[in-house]
Amino acid sequence: MVTGASRRAEATHTARCPYGALEAIHRSLDTVAQYLKRGDEARARKRLDDLVANQTTQGLPDTPIRLAKTLSKAAELARDADRLEWLEELYRETYRYNRQDPIAACGLADILKARGDLDEAERQYRDNIQRWPSNEITACGLAESAACGDGLRGSGRGAGTAKGSGHQEHIFGYGHTGCPQFDRQGLLSQGRGGA
Repeated sequence: MVTGASRRAEATHTARCPYGALEAIHRSLDTVAQYLKRGDEARARKRLDDLVANQTTQGLPDTPIRLAKTLSKAAELARDADRLEWLEELYRETYRYNRQDPIAACGLADILKARGDLDEAERQYRDNIQRWPSNEITACGLAESAACGDGLRGSGRGAGTAKGSGHQEHIFGYGHTGCPQFDRQGLLSQGRGGA
């Protein structure tokens, strides 16, 4: 259990040690990962919120970039724990702090596609292609999103309209012939690639 006293001790150590800040971030993210492994998303979110608040109050000139890196790492943890809603929130927040991060931008597009928001995913992929024209993940994601949309339009389902209507099952590969087959981990692991 993390107490106020242990946080103060961590802050004191951070101030004395040049690598203390990085160590504290890694320890906090390890704690987030442990909470997620135990299925305690509420505590994981609280620990990450505390970490972000701590980084924000440091007032360093590159705080937005530092926050984006922390949130991007937390997004990996959420992805690995199959916390898709939180994953989307983290990608959005990462992208808000650093719009030059292709991993967050591509990850956001991938998660939108996985959720069935094909129109929004396509807009995100197109924006990503304008920013990073040689990014293979974005180009493949756009092609897959378009294939899914065309297949669903032909089936009478309509793209981007199926939140909560079973469309996600088709994106995750439960047999719709108009859409490339994906499994949850396969789709989300695409976001691990580089730009």
